[in-house]
Amino acid sequence: MSQKQPFTPADIAIIRAALTRRASDRDTALFEVAISSGLRASDLVTLRVADVVGGQDRIRMTGTKRQQKTGKVVSFNLSDAARVALSPVVDGKASDAYVFEGKQSGEHVSDQTFRALCKWMADDVLGKDRNDYAAHSTRRTLGTHIYKQTGDVATVARLLGHTNTGATLAYLGVTTDDALATARKLAL
Repeated sequence: MSQKQPFTPADIAIIRAALTRRASDRDTALFEVAISSGLRASDLVTLRVADVVGGQDRIRMTGTKRQQKTGKVVSFNLSDAARVALSPVVDGKASDAYVFEGKQSGEHVSDQTFRALCKWMADDVLGKDRNDYAAHSTRRTLGTHIYKQTGDVATVARLLGHTNTGATLAYLGVTTDDALATARKLAL
């Protein structure tokens, strides 16, 4: 299985416009939280209101979540756009309720529903090959753009919960040739 592509800033703008037309608060919040948090789909869909809402019912800027895959606790960010999108979704919900509710009362939205949303974004909204994109594309979006803007692999590794930067470099697709090209640009 090949690595899934991250969404570009232009892609994100187009997806946001499509989600606005779709008028689904849940889907908009799912997308915004996904691209700003870098959480895996399985961790994203199981967020509880208490994970994102703090004192005085204010949506947090950051949170923590125990990863289902690794069992490690990771910190995550909630962008301004994510916090705005979350507001109508969590309003009036109990702290132990799922942020993203499924069709059945008391259940969270399924991983499959989130995957289908991501495929819709890639195929129907962006007109791209849906095989190149998946739910994991939202996670890769955060890591890829932080790395492109900062070059800081350690920060990306920490945010994604990776234990070593070598795995993060492979995840980002950074090759030895990329590293050498960067070194050539450095004037010492």
